[in-house]
Amino acid sequence: MKISTRLILSFLLVSLLPLAAVGYVGLQAMEHVGNLAIEESTAALKHLGEETIRQKAQDVSRQVTIYLQAHPQATLKDLQTSETFQSIAIQKVGETGYTVLYEAGTGLVRLHPNVALIDHPMSELAEKLPTFWAVFEPSLAGMETDGYYDWQDPDDSIRQKYMVMTPVVEPFHDVTLMVAATTYIDEFSRPIQATDAQIMSLAQQTQTQLIIALVVVAGLSIGVAVWLARGIGRPLRQLTSAAEMLERGEYHADLLLQETQRRDDLGNLARIFHRMAQEVTARETRLKKQVEQLHIEIDEVKKAHQVAAITETEYFYQLQRKARQLRTRNKQ
Repeated sequence: MKISTRLILSFLLVSLLPLAAVGYVGLQAMEHVGNLAIEESTAALKHLGEETIRQKAQDVSRQVTIYLQAHPQATLKDLQTSETFQSIAIQKVGETGYTVLYEAGTGLVRLHPNVALIDHPMSELAEKLPTFWAVFEPSLAGMETDGYYDWQDPDDSIRQKYMVMTPVVEPFHDVTLMVAATTYIDEFSRPIQATDAQIMSLAQQTQTQLIIALVVVAGLSIGVAVWLARGIGRPLRQLTSAAEMLERGEYHADLLLQETQRRDDLGNLARIFHRMAQEVTARETRLKKQVEQLHIEIDEVKKAHQVAAITETEYFYQLQRKARQLRTRNKQ
């Protein structure tokens, strides 16, 4: 792997991994805190809604009791036709909820916002709304009960309702009347939904900012790594090229002129290599001269040996005698 590639990867690992880890931990912590806050707030608002519905059922029960005590001779028809009593028995709960008046034991509805259900037993809804009947049925014993059930809206969506059923203290002609108060529980937890949306939006913004930061840091890291790679790679390439030229005997001082002027470790290495190359070149020059001198001496020795080989032969001795005889004759 090239040094430049290693530098880029190293910078990316050193810079991006810690940032990504810190960002991930921060996002997880934010999400955990947000979820915890939403869960606790939702639970608190849900409990508040339950208590509000319960309080409403008990208030209507007391109001019905007071009305029955004030009208002991009233008949069922009188109660169902009395606008005053209707306003007492049927009251609004929350935004869309209401109270209902029915009889314990039989479950016959006596007052209901939906007039079609009046004088009909609630048991008619047992098959269609099993969760509702599971909550409603225990109240037929004349005791206060409560619970959640699923309710299908006109748009076929399923939402949870909470219902509290409490008895009326004043008996009505030996019949125990019951007050049921019910409404959608999410009406009370709706404010937290806006907070949930804000937390999700903040988390998305933080995530986007983290991604942008990662991209910026990655760009800076790559830029710094490329700059360092060039700063380190170019001198190394020049040193490699100088070594190759030194090997071929073509080295000259200008090859590392720029690198020897650096004031870092690479510059020190270039200066050491330059001095070493000069010493190698000088030593090589001296060796060449010594080799040439040796060649000359070897040639002279060869010549001496060749002359000796000629002069030391019998033929050469005969020639020398003849030459002396000729010189003697010439003198004579």
